[in-house]
Amino acid sequence: MTVLRLKKQEFSVPELLEMFLTEKRLNGISPRTISDYRNHVLHLYRCHPDLLENPRGAVLSYLGRYDNASSYNVKLAYIKVFLDWLMGEGHLLADRHPLYGIKKRRAQGRIVSIEEGTLQRLLALPDKTRFSGLRDYALILLQLDTGIRPGEALSLRKKDFSPGELRIVVPQDVAKTRQPRVLPLSLVVSKALTALLNAHDSSWRDATIFPTCAGAPMLPSVWAQLFKMRYAAVLGVNITPYSLRHAFALAFLRNEGNTLALQRIMGHTTLTMTTRYVNFSDADLRAQHEKASPLAGLAEEPRRRRGKLKKP
Repeated sequence: MTVLRLKKQEFSVPELLEMFLTEKRLNGISPRTISDYRNHVLHLYRCHPDLLENPRGAVLSYLGRYDNASSYNVKLAYIKVFLDWLMGEGHLLADRHPLYGIKKRRAQGRIVSIEEGTLQRLLALPDKTRFSGLRDYALILLQLDTGIRPGEALSLRKKDFSPGELRIVVPQDVAKTRQPRVLPLSLVVSKALTALLNAHDSSWRDATIFPTCAGAPMLPSVWAQLFKMRYAAVLGVNITPYSLRHAFALAFLRNEGNTLALQRIMGHTTLTMTTRYVNFSDADLRAQHEKASPLAGLAEEPRRRRGKLKKP
């Protein structure tokens, strides 16, 4: 049994969380990650106000509610870092870490394939006579053309876009991996981004490229909800903004794009994630081969009972 002793000078979880987040900010953690830490820890605390008194029991009970391996692993990762900090700063004194023996679950990654016809219908849905529709159209185009993560796209600003060079830069403070990267753009995307920026109100100082109709930054969760209501529901398909990233990667490989180039464009730190799309593409090739091989149907014979073979 873990022996837990609280430090004499006690703080509440919200107070400790703000101290933790201040340190993370000083270490250059992105605002989006800061927000994620806050949301995960506060949600845990609201569900289990006894977090400091019984951290192991509280976290195990909390994580036990999540069957999905991906959701479980994300929550475990954020909570563990916070508990690590509590112990390192002496706010939790224990013989063993509250999460000792708790490991990540093996998640089966799901790659979403979207039919070309569905993508064509999707691009026809935004009402480009309205600012919100023009924004959504440009954002969908950008995601399909570059595979950029929704959270990264929504943090981009005008200075990151170079229409003359047909490129957009994902800055270090925006990139999920903290590694800046340059994304080449198709001409149709560059024109859509230019039209969107021209539609910005003149009072929106240093606004993001894809703001709300009031000029404020749009959160990924808001974009996901809008996408679900305005587009996925109308199309009758279960896709999300992140599905557009998958669609880009698969189309890139199907069109004989280089795997290493895909890794750089997608912003993967290793080829491990990129290889998942390569494997999926191989499955596509197998299906196409079975359909298109000259032997398809040519060498097939009706099944018959085999008896003794006749001698030649």
